[in-house]
Amino acid sequence: MNPLVTVGMPVFDGERFLAQAIESVLDQRYRHLQLVISDNASQDSTEAICKKYLALDSRISYLRQPRNLGVVRNSNEVFRAAQGKYFRWASYDDYTTLDHLEQCVDVLESHSEAVATFSHTVWIEGTRESERSENLHVTSDDPVARFSSCLAEMSKCNLPYGLIRTKTLQATRLFGDYIGSDIDLMLELSLYGSFIEIPEPLFFRRLHDEAASRLGDAALRQHYFPGQEDRYRWDAWSRHLQRVQSIFRAPLSWTQKLQALTIIGRHFCWDRERLLGELRAVAPWQHKKIAGPLQTCESCCDAASPIEQENGLNQTAWDHSPNSEPIAMTDRTPVGHE
Repeated sequence: MNPLVTVGMPVFDGERFLAQAIESVLDQRYRHLQLVISDNASQDSTEAICKKYLALDSRISYLRQPRNLGVVRNSNEVFRAAQGKYFRWASYDDYTTLDHLEQCVDVLESHSEAVATFSHTVWIEGTRESERSENLHVTSDDPVARFSSCLAEMSKCNLPYGLIRTKTLQATRLFGDYIGSDIDLMLELSLYGSFIEIPEPLFFRRLHDEAASRLGDAALRQHYFPGQEDRYRWDAWSRHLQRVQSIFRAPLSWTQKLQALTIIGRHFCWDRERLLGELRAVAPWQHKKIAGPLQTCESCCDAASPIEQENGLNQTAWDHSPNSEPIAMTDRTPVGHE
């Protein structure tokens, strides 16, 4: 019997594209699936649209949250309801080809070493479409090498819209309560197995004015933390703490853990401006200029990251990668980007 696949669709006020996204899942040639929709207390016609399809197809489970939980918690909620061997997140404003699940299941069924698979993405912006590869090479047998490659190469985070082994996701923390935690979940997954890219355009992702990647800082914080937008967030510190914890959770030898921690240590140094900035923001002298040059950790990071050395930049990205350009925080769109 074909293994059950769970598709989790978090949504908030998604009436504009929701029907197409639901039909994209239900019309898959791979029929043995469960669609879990978590409605984040939408105020538009999202609830009516979901209930319409719920009455038509028994494979749908519909959850309506009593209040807006924010995109992170809602994305985690759909996973907790998963019953399938495999899982993928689906956004209300994206869609896939009809053979998307079929191809993804075939890959994971035939490659036991892989924990996730994904395809090329077709980016839709108005009437323009462009196909792109993720350029992720997370295929090594060595978990530390996979972790390093993922950290260096991950930018646009489309991997969650592929297919992931449910048991592997259950071993992780899922998404953390900070902006950009989807990247760190993918990093953690790389410690458990390889990622396989299907070199075909099976996933279609929309870029529009309401997409999270287009939101300003205030709107993005509301998207993540509704009702708590003004609360001070330790996003950079949370990011590095999550990475350390993921290394200790993973089934690695102590030698491998130390190697992975060394990699994280370099990125901690490269991220020093943001980390120090979060500390300064809550310090009593936060409005006073701190005299003297910034002390750097030359022993592990040679004072500046490769990108800083090449471009003469201070910390402009959420992370630095020796093989990529700086990436703005909002380019790394949250999973289930409601």
